[in-house]
Amino acid sequence: MKLEIEINDKELQEEMKVILSRQLVSEYTSERKVFKREIAKAVKEVVYSEKANIIEMVVNRATTEIVKKSVPELLNKIIKLKE
Repeated sequence: MKLEIEINDKELQEEMKVILSRQLVSEYTSERKVFKREIAKAVKEVVYSEKANIIEMVVNRATTEIVKKSVPELLNKIIKLKE
């Protein structure tokens, strides 16, 4: 007897993510607590070490958004006031 099963790679990956996340959430262990604490510490270290770059990136993005959205709106209002 021969049995063939076809499994889509994306479906398999998604199912594995679901299974692993379910396991992580269902079992509260001291190991999980250590992982969370170490991950938080690592993220904090990266953020503080790259603080200047992060601030510059945020300011640049905000400036871009202001220019794209606010300036055209301001110009439209100025044109309407002159009419």
